[in-house]
Amino acid sequence: MEKEIVSQDNRIFKETRKLAQKKYRDETSSYIVEGITLVKEALLFKNMIKYLVIQESKKDELFKEIDFKKYDLYVMKDSLFIKVAQTATSQGVLAVLSKKDGTNLPEEGNLLIIDRLQDPGNMGTLIRTAEATGYKGVVIMKGSADVFSLKVQRASSGSLFRVPVIFYEDEKELVKDIKESGRSVVVTDLKEGKAVSEFYLKMPIALVIGNEGKGVSAYFLDNSDYKVVIPMKGEVESLNAAVAGSILMYETAR
Repeated sequence: MEKEIVSQDNRIFKETRKLAQKKYRDETSSYIVEGITLVKEALLFKNMIKYLVIQESKKDELFKEIDFKKYDLYVMKDSLFIKVAQTATSQGVLAVLSKKDGTNLPEEGNLLIIDRLQDPGNMGTLIRTAEATGYKGVVIMKGSADVFSLKVQRASSGSLFRVPVIFYEDEKELVKDIKESGRSVVVTDLKEGKAVSEFYLKMPIALVIGNEGKGVSAYFLDNSDYKVVIPMKGEVESLNAAVAGSILMYETAR
């Protein structure tokens, strides 16, 4: 059903504007997807869609690109849509989605653990690589960047919708659950780690990628089964978190 929004007092206008804030996304278990490509990806998962919003002046153009049937659709006045859009050059379409309820680890397969990673681009890239290398889930530890931000979505290029995302606050609980599932904990350790190529990493594993500056937490280090490093030449001390994580995911999948 199509409805028009012409006032700032409209409930949908107020809600979509607030969803730019992580606090409100957490409170409502909702988030925004913006742009033709990401909205099309999101529409493949119909049960996650709450409603769609399009810019009035781009309505005819968007109807040629996207099938809006069977969804609650709001056509928003241009001056209002500009205020809710999270990109400077918006394509005039956004979707409000329900967050996936990720509470349990997948029973099988490798896992990626994101431990307090802060850069949205790194996080999105890692989620995208996790899908490409056949990893079955991504665990987000408390203190990490918001996985539902628009920057993470873009960097993940749709993988965020397809890869199960699980949230943990307590490292001890996660390590316990990982080991009970039969997985080995693999961490990067520049001081004590051995070249990843020297190991035969028996699958399934849980690969931990730590904070850009501080690395993997002490608890993960102390309770790891394998400590690895990526051999490097020249005077390079370390790699970008997304680059290092991607190399390790391909190596462990191989």
